Amino acid sequence: MEVIPAIDLYAGRVVRLREGRLDQKTEYADAPWQTAEAFEKKGARWMHVVDLNAAFSGIPENVEAFRRIRNAVSAQLQVGGGIRSLASAQTWFDAGADRIVLSTLLAEDFQTAASIARRFEGCVLASFDLRDSRFCIRGWKQSVPMPSLDRIAEAGFAGVVFTDVAADGTLLGQDGGMLDGMKIPLPFFVAGGVTSMDDVVALKKRGAAGVIVGKSLYERGFPLEKALEAARCP
Repeated sequence: MEVIPAIDLYAGRVVRLREGRLDQKTEYADAPWQTAEAFEKKGARWMHVVDLNAAFSGIPENVEAFRRIRNAVSAQLQVGGGIRSLASAQTWFDAGADRIVLSTLLAEDFQTAASIARRFEGCVLASFDLRDSRFCIRGWKQSVPMPSLDRIAEAGFAGVVFTDVAADGTLLGQDGGMLDGMKIPLPFFVAGGVTSMDDVVALKKRGAAGVIVGKSLYERGFPLEKALEAARCP
């Protein structure tokens, strides 16, 4: 299992939102490439970069900041936030993304989402941001029923990301309870509220391929090096 630091970008700066709300935004750094370098020095092999502007607008807006991250680190980078067309997907791969994450597009144009997954085989994750078992889209401003996970697997996605919207940015912890009763046919990643080593251990026991850690890295001194060691142990 991997522990994946999150770098959320808004207007080129590192920020975190609480439950996806822009009016609950905290800024942490104005040089995200330095943040990425610090995570890599602690052993991170993957990082999760989110274009928050694009999550609301649907247009890539933090590409230059991402390129500076790409040039600063050798770690693999996955990118999400507002990727709603083949052109947007291509923009991120051209900028150096190793993997992209699709969310709203799954609900609004599944055929296009599936075509992106097929075109970039093995490099596209489906992301479900869940609140009360419903799939939150368009910057978490709307919610719809979640598509079938079997359909996601059949469409050729490489894995699935589940984010607990109610826990995101709250530092309340995350044991994967939102996954209870799910049969998940693909490698899966969990985000939202991951705060402690106990959370990492609990999610590893659930079979997660990775956990995405955000606010606790910036405010709670989350023990990234220890968590990476524990996650990678057999």
